[in-house]
Amino acid sequence: MRLDQRVAIVTGGSSGIGREVCLDFARSGALVVVADIQEAPKQGIYHEQDTTTTTVQEVENVGGHALFVQADVASEKDVERLVAAAVEEFGGLDIVVNKAGIYIPGDSQDLSTHDWDRVVGVDFRSVFLLTKYSVPHLKRSQAGRIINIGSVHSFRGGAGPAYAPVKAAVVNLTRDSATELAGHGVTVNAICPG
Repeated sequence: MRLDQRVAIVTGGSSGIGREVCLDFARSGALVVVADIQEAPKQGIYHEQDTTTTTVQEVENVGGHALFVQADVASEKDVERLVAAAVEEFGGLDIVVNKAGIYIPGDSQDLSTHDWDRVVGVDFRSVFLLTKYSVPHLKRSQAGRIINIGSVHSFRGGAGPAYAPVKAAVVNLTRDSATELAGHGVTVNAICPG
């Protein structure tokens, strides 16, 4: 499927699944806005081990166009600024991928309230915020799309008192947003990797 000149925001785009989504969009002709807390790819056991180039560099290596916007997606001001930057740079917005996510291990006794709030902010509040600020632009698109990334844990517990409930909430917000936006030609779907 070609996405020529479609403008896509991908949160969590510096590493992992988000990075690969950015590259796939670029290979399909989309103009990509890479949003993340840091531009450098994350390193470690759950991330790339040998990746040193940024996602924007890799997009350009495949002949695409990209913009990096540093954003804490749990921050309303950052998300509002992110959408504004995408529209200013590329003239509109067609696709939003809510991929940013964190996992902080711990059970109900170990996980601090601060860490619980942080997981909720990054993994769920961000989905609401980016949807909120993107919808006016997506309604003007001829192919407005929102893709939310849930998890296999969206349908069962086992990943702690923050992560699994938040991912279940992402699926339910996806359903609510799909109902809200169907009449405007904007589709909203969730993908739940496992």
